Amino acid sequence: MNNNERNNNITLRTYQELNDFVLAWTEQHINLLVITSRGGLGKTTVAEKATKGKKTLFMNSHITPLELYRSLYHHRGELTVIDDVDSLLKSPVGTGILKSLCNTVKEKNIQYHSSSPLVADVPTSYTTTSKVLILANKINEYSKDVQALLTRGLWIEFTPRNNEIMKIMQGMAQDQEVYEYINKRKNATRHLNLRVY
Repeated sequence: MNNNERNNNITLRTYQELNDFVLAWTEQHINLLVITSRGGLGKTTVAEKATKGKKTLFMNSHITPLELYRSLYHHRGELTVIDDVDSLLKSPVGTGILKSLCNTVKEKNIQYHSSSPLVADVPTSYTTTSKVLILANKINEYSKDVQALLTRGLWIEFTPRNNEIMKIMQGMAQDQEVYEYINKRKNATRHLNLRVY
């Protein structure tokens, strides 16, 4: 584990360390956990395993700020995983909701004022105790809104070495010959990932 220059940013190199932080989040010890890494390193799988059997709201791919507000209302107090929802972090309204959701107090007050009939089934304000995990390949840390969001939690950059990736791949391997082929060539790429198996 390495600490970077940013106050709340940590670089992890092993899956054990990553699992430990995600488990600490599921046990409500971390308010906001942001994990970034290149694609194909198993961030989603780690989150799915850690939340198995726990009430969890998973949001993946695309969600509008309005639907985020509605979903968070219907899943108040649950663990919340936001996975590869890049557009949400680019939206001032979306990051505004996330900043409220990730506030560092126990009960967070979330508000959304709109004349849209799509929010008729939820109040304009509610409280929640949800803890948040954001999984992304990249985050625009230079955006003022994203910077403000990142101050509310812990940001992990997951950069495992190829040997570490191969350990995980070996556990997945159903064909030893394919695994050996990849293992012999693991150092030929800087972008080895679990999807190549």
